[in-house]
Amino acid sequence: MRLKTLKIFSICFVFLFLVPVVCFGTQQAGAFLDIGTDARAMGMGGAFGAVAENAFAPYWNPAGIPLLKGREAGIMYASLFGLAKFHCFSLVQPIGQEAGISVGWVRFSVDRIPEYQGFPEGLKIIEDRMKFAQEEGFKGYFSDTEDALFFSFGKISRFELDFGWHYFVLPVEVPFGVNLKLVRQSVGGHSSAQAVGFDLGTMVRFGADKLFGVDFLGDVSFGLVFRDVANTVLVWETKHSDVISHSTRWGLSYQQPLPDRGSQALIVLGKDKQGFRTGLEYQFSQQVATRVGFNHNGLCAGAGLGYRIFHLDYAFVNQSLGPVHRLSGTVRF
Repeated sequence: MRLKTLKIFSICFVFLFLVPVVCFGTQQAGAFLDIGTDARAMGMGGAFGAVAENAFAPYWNPAGIPLLKGREAGIMYASLFGLAKFHCFSLVQPIGQEAGISVGWVRFSVDRIPEYQGFPEGLKIIEDRMKFAQEEGFKGYFSDTEDALFFSFGKISRFELDFGWHYFVLPVEVPFGVNLKLVRQSVGGHSSAQAVGFDLGTMVRFGADKLFGVDFLGDVSFGLVFRDVANTVLVWETKHSDVISHSTRWGLSYQQPLPDRGSQALIVLGKDKQGFRTGLEYQFSQQVATRVGFNHNGLCAGAGLGYRIFHLDYAFVNQSLGPVHRLSGTVRF
């Protein structure tokens, strides 16, 4: 009975999980790039497009690359429901004080996916089909692997917005960045597809203290990302093609310094093709942080701990098939 239940679950898994996430159809092509990297960002609901100030910047907004003051590497791993694996690695290298480059890798993989042959034409009753699948239709297992390589560049432009001699001058930072993405999907080791895509991102950053003339106010940032600008087309060996359609992600953040030992609060808001996201981070002395957020699936939460050049982040994230735990780390060197 347990074996029968396991096989039924396997069949359901193939249709309910692999079809929408592994992206066999054009509408869901490249969906693994929507899963989200960086436990810090995910703990705040994934509303990170206006912040993007760590090694995972290329994923959230390549305009965040030049905001890093030193070389930084980040890595993340997540087991999705015990059935799929999700890996991410990113390295950012500043170039002088105004620019930076980055290379990153994202992988989504599912192993041992059960494969069944088609039902005989006259087999119509569901109980008979289940019996056939369990006793005669099983052919073996296959795997699915999806990879994306990111090659990114970012630079900061600065200017002063003059409101006239009677008012004030507002210093403004406008970082911008670009991703070159190489996307590859392999199914069962027998069929594969490749694609080349581009992302463009920018931010507008300024101090609320300068804008309103109140010293204790913090910094405001608005971020905008155009993903897959020209549509990213996955071309299979069979000449069939799937399209990763253009989408837009925007975000707004406000960072407020607090008088307690260098603490600060970060409020974030964003929207992408999956819906609205919002979050809050409270950081103690730049080493310990707690986070809470909401995405289209519900509550998210997380925490961070830093020690010298190392920083470890954890997130509890609600997803459509259930909650997932995320763990990521960064190192500055």
